Amino acid sequence: MSNQPESQIPLSAIHQEWLTPQEVCEELRIPPTTFYQWRFKHVAPTVHRIGWHLRINRADLDAWLSAREEH
Repeated sequence: MSNQPESQIPLSAIHQEWLTPQEVCEELRIPPTTFYQWRFKHVAPTVHRIGWHLRINRADLDAWLSAREEH
């Protein structure tokens, strides 16, 4: 029998910044309905379901924003 826990959270996941949809909406200054419409249309940043909660990784949001930058 092993003394290690059955499931370990990778250290890289612990040190990441996770945002709620509400925090993303506040940062982008958009209404929540816009965010959820983007999700429905598959154009929102990548969303992870953690239990019952939706979370957006800060790095994913930053990459998503960079890809939509106008020059």
